[in-house]
Amino acid sequence: NIMMHIEKLRTELNDVKRKLNHQLPDPNFWTNFALESHGAKVYKKLGIQIFSKVGPASVIQGQHPPIPGNCWSFPGSHGNLFIELSHMVTVSHVTLDHVSSSVVPADTISSAPRQFSVYGRQRLDDRAVHLGKFTYDLEGNPTQTFAVKVYDTIAFKYIDLQIDSNYGHADYTCFYGFRVHGL
Repeated sequence: NIMMHIEKLRTELNDVKRKLNHQLPDPNFWTNFALESHGAKVYKKLGIQIFSKVGPASVIQGQHPPIPGNCWSFPGSHGNLFIELSHMVTVSHVTLDHVSSSVVPADTISSAPRQFSVYGRQRLDDRAVHLGKFTYDLEGNPTQTFAVKVYDTIAFKYIDLQIDSNYGHADYTCFYGFRVHGL
């Protein structure tokens, strides 16, 4: 009986999350400061491994909607991406893009990022400021926007994106798109 109640609450919580996500303005109409065509860059780290022909820069190339399989995939469930933004920005929101679970084989959707953390730096040698830890909802909208809790007057030029887990795929994580919004 309690398990049925927990499952009912979980379903209601997911419904509320979906409704809240639809209340946010469409991120396609917000400036994306992590867009390569506007001057953003990915810093490659030594030893980074790639599972596909698509490199980490694809995450900031603004492909929307994402094309299934055209993602930056890296080994395991943990990854890191360091982005130089196109401009200094006071970060208010971040957006993660993935493909819909309805357009990929069921055994590959578990490679989607689950939890990720975002850090900001004003200069390369500055200490990173934690902007938030977020959870991508695999059952939600393929494009999900998250409010940064540490939104204040600090403007950042660099973003350190850490993928902390995926949805259980043992071999790799597939990352499609990431955007940074703010003032």
